[in-house]
Amino acid sequence: MSVAGIGNAAVGTFAANTITNWLTRDENKPATKKDIKEIKELVLQRYHEILNMQTDHYGNYPYYDIDSRTVVYLKK
Repeated sequence: MSVAGIGNAAVGTFAANTITNWLTRDENKPATKKDIKEIKELVLQRYHEILNMQTDHYGNYPYYDIDSRTVVYLKK
């Protein structure tokens, strides 16, 4: 083993990892712990906004209540 061989291996590994990371699309990269935590927090919310329904005549927005499994209208 020589210092030059170790240096060449390190540079080659760095170059390969950099190119792979650069060419991989974001949607094909593995999820991080932060991504999983954000998804978990999103799913565990009680109310989810319904985007394809209109507001009621008081101007309240429709939300799906996961606990009661009904549509409720709330102020934003």
